[in-house]
Amino acid sequence: ATKMKPGWTRNFLFFSFLASVFGVLITFSRASWLAGILLLLFVFVQYPKFLIRMTIKFLPIILILGGAFMVSQIKHAEARFYSEDSAHSALSRLPVLVAAYRMFEQKPIFGWGYGNFDRYDRQFQGRFGDLVNPVEKDLTSHNVYLTMLAEQGLVGVTLSLAPVILLLFKTIRIKSHLPRRGLLSKKMLNLLWLVILGYFVVNSFSPMVVVVGLSLQWIILGLIANIVQTRTFTK
Repeated sequence: ATKMKPGWTRNFLFFSFLASVFGVLITFSRASWLAGILLLLFVFVQYPKFLIRMTIKFLPIILILGGAFMVSQIKHAEARFYSEDSAHSALSRLPVLVAAYRMFEQKPIFGWGYGNFDRYDRQFQGRFGDLVNPVEKDLTSHNVYLTMLAEQGLVGVTLSLAPVILLLFKTIRIKSHLPRRGLLSKKMLNLLWLVILGYFVVNSFSPMVVVVGLSLQWIILGLIANIVQTRTFTK
């Protein structure tokens, strides 16, 4: 869009970018907010002029509309950071994460079986400093990778992350041979990896249970593999 001439297509793509930023904000998920901030910082590194122009042009409009029509949402967002319930919600996950690691220690190779974390985790929970998971509320794990370690062991984690690690090494190896601009460029590859970074951050703090999200993650990896393999065969 930054290279297009002014027109409906360019405006639509810019609007899609703004809509995606708004979509991250409206999730009220601290993990999504952290991922969004990191991605915007990296986008700024690649497209500083674009992001500055968009901020100058649309930030006043967003602030005015937000102050007029989204008062309750803004209060809810503040509560996600500053309320006592929010702090307790975040800290109470620590005993559950410790339980995931203890389950992995007991069965490190194959784990406890897919979907069995919630079935056995209470046996491995305990006091973590001054924190203890309340008996009346069985919290789920909020780290996909620790849950995978507990349920599927090293075998499951290796099979899941091996494609990502392999593509990352291949990307590093061929990146210097890619053009600076265009569809199969360094910038495109950087942006695709930013999406994977976003998923990694969210998966580290929140359970990814939405099929669409998981599917998009693997589709993006497929696009990365396409660029990497195409460049490998044409070198």
